[in-house]
Amino acid sequence: MNTEGSCALSLLFFSDGRPSDRGDFAARMGKIASQFGRRLSVTCIGMAEESEDFSTLLSMVDEAKAYGAVATFGKPSLDADSLSNIVTSLASSLTTSKTEMTELATGKSKKVRTDVRREKMGTPDDTLVTAEWYTYRNESVKSFWDWSFKLDDFRMVVETRCMKCWAFVAPSRLVYTCPCCKVASYCSEKCFSLASPDDHGGPLECARYRSDYESGRMVRKDGSTLPSFSVAMRKTVFSEGAERMVHKFRFLDDKSNSFIGPKMVAKESRFVEATASYEQRMNYHREFMRTQAIASEMAVKFNEAIDALVLHFAGSAARVDKMPRVKFLTPMLVDVVDPEIGAFAILIEPMLDGKYEKFNNNMGFVKGQKRQDGLADDMANLELRSRASTHEIKGDVCPGTHARPHARADEPLGAIEEESEEEDEEDEEGDLLNSTPSKPNVNTTSFDLKDEDFPHAFSHFSYEMSKGRLMVVDLQGVFTVRPNGTKVYELTDPVIHKKRSKRYFRKWTFGRTDRGKKGTCLCLDFRDPVNLVGGKSERCLWQVCHRQHWPAVDRV
Repeated sequence: MNTEGSCALSLLFFSDGRPSDRGDFAARMGKIASQFGRRLSVTCIGMAEESEDFSTLLSMVDEAKAYGAVATFGKPSLDADSLSNIVTSLASSLTTSKTEMTELATGKSKKVRTDVRREKMGTPDDTLVTAEWYTYRNESVKSFWDWSFKLDDFRMVVETRCMKCWAFVAPSRLVYTCPCCKVASYCSEKCFSLASPDDHGGPLECARYRSDYESGRMVRKDGSTLPSFSVAMRKTVFSEGAERMVHKFRFLDDKSNSFIGPKMVAKESRFVEATASYEQRMNYHREFMRTQAIASEMAVKFNEAIDALVLHFAGSAARVDKMPRVKFLTPMLVDVVDPEIGAFAILIEPMLDGKYEKFNNNMGFVKGQKRQDGLADDMANLELRSRASTHEIKGDVCPGTHARPHARADEPLGAIEEESEEEDEEDEEGDLLNSTPSKPNVNTTSFDLKDEDFPHAFSHFSYEMSKGRLMVVDLQGVFTVRPNGTKVYELTDPVIHKKRSKRYFRKWTFGRTDRGKKGTCLCLDFRDPVNLVGGKSERCLWQVCHRQHWPAVDRV
């Protein structure tokens, strides 16, 4: 069996009933699926009467799914057409896997990492550190970093570790600081009295600390954010997407092997190319954190617009309070030193509690909706068929307009072309994330919003807010109703489609999932750009919101 990272494996099984061979076929399937994950496609076909026993095939399918593989069981009618449909589905799944492993712009094959194993879905969480965890104690953890939207760069979380004895100091406790830089910390009056500037690099280091802290390149976090400087990451992957693998991650009590603080996850690229060196890992994390920070800034403005709706609808304060808000998780980087591979950075964020869902994607799919225009009968199927080729849908594109693309699902596919940079004649860069204020024109009788309308409304809103130059999509996470009745979409891992420009956002890169204006057109659904009566609910919401007056947004 080819175990190279460029291999996508497809397995097809026919059976006329209970197999005569002996063995634990489900366990053997699980072993393969643990190695290949979503690179594995499995189709089991039961060719027999209804009364036959296909429990072995069903257990093989369940086991493959439990490790993230694409697996199906079919019991077709005994005719060629029925069997053909099942085999065609298998071929589509295999091609989808290969497309995920292809650089869309160049057609070059990418290698998936083979140095990881997946854990079975539903595996109970560990309560203590075991041999299944990588552990990095205080002295192996160099620093923590988060992201500054204003600086468009990483910023160091100021360490509350004693610069004399290297002990962790909870921020809630009294912390003695260096009299020179006012940043370096000490755990006790004794360490403070014995310390000198040389303990953390000397006067030059003090000057850098002080400058970085004053300029915002260093920031302090509270104790709930960093409960310890000892951390652990589980060796197996418990979730895997098209771009990233996800491990369980926890903070450790320095005096024991117990976990403390909130449950966390660690994310890293599936691909060898993005993890081959420290610099490549950092570049990969840079794109992730920039994308999520920009989406978070837009979510703040979106929530402010929802709050402002009380000004336009008499007696609607209670109604507005019940509307969901949108929030993106705040990721951080942990710089650690591993005895085998040296220094590397781990991207972490809180683990979401609840049912994880995808609310829309970067191909136009919207949860709970079917597109009624000519783009496709079902955008979920379009995503699979589009991924089945390194091609892009041809058709009229609509950058910066309210016209939908006129591509059809049955149109031929054309080769991807790198978008040319465009000159923008309107607007200064400082205004790009501000909408033009105007009076809302809303018929209150048609303002009938549902909770499920809000994620896609936010995607539309991000397009309007940036004047058609950015669009936040691929919204995924958990919808939570808190004890006080507040509703919130907690999201992570978004995609941003960026309109290419010579003047704007030139330094902003959003990874291989950024499909530019082609992606934006797939995700827009402007069927009724003027009349709100009878239009889509999410259109009502974003049209109302984007007409509010927007405060200036800090720009890079």
